[in-house]
Amino acid sequence: MILYLLPAILIGGVATWFGVKQKVGVEYVKAAFPLYLSLLVLYSLQKEPSYLKGGILAGLLFCVIADFLLGKRNNAPVFLYGLVGFLLAYLTYGITFFLSTEVSAIWGILAGILFIIGIIQYRTFRSLPPKMRAPVLLYLTVVSFFFVSATNFAYCQRNLFPFLGALGIYASDSLIAHNLYRKPLPQSDLWILPPYYLGQICLVGFALGG
Repeated sequence: MILYLLPAILIGGVATWFGVKQKVGVEYVKAAFPLYLSLLVLYSLQKEPSYLKGGILAGLLFCVIADFLLGKRNNAPVFLYGLVGFLLAYLTYGITFFLSTEVSAIWGILAGILFIIGIIQYRTFRSLPPKMRAPVLLYLTVVSFFFVSATNFAYCQRNLFPFLGALGIYASDSLIAHNLYRKPLPQSDLWILPPYYLGQICLVGFALGG
């Protein structure tokens, strides 16, 4: 299974380089990453159908669109559409993990912790435009729900991969928010993309039987 994921690691590395250098066509390379992972999950789904694989596949397809839109060198005109794409992707992930196992005590505890962290994050977004406050708050709620659901699933199934996947994506999104609404990061893609790519690989690795 690791052999099937090696091309994804390669694509992620190339996409990171394209992003840092802002090369022409960077959006296509970034979109190729979730597209390749979605093909892996689709192939596995055809062989061994499962609700979990279907949910991961649906989320990845939303990510293909979002990565393409936000991967553009000038993504300002389509930023909100890309945000919606990732919001739908992570909502799909969250619902998939939430419905795939029982709700344990850790769900409530972690939800409380993430709620506090989310409030702190939101209140420290110094340069957040008024028109983006509601979309960003909604997005923050969805990605927190995804993280809590995946962590609860990982705890119940005794498997770290869903937790590591959600953690990587949550960390990446936190860095994006810091870069946009607090202080710009130098060569931001170098910080933002690796945890996102590793997170997606962990989720897909688990879905494929990791």
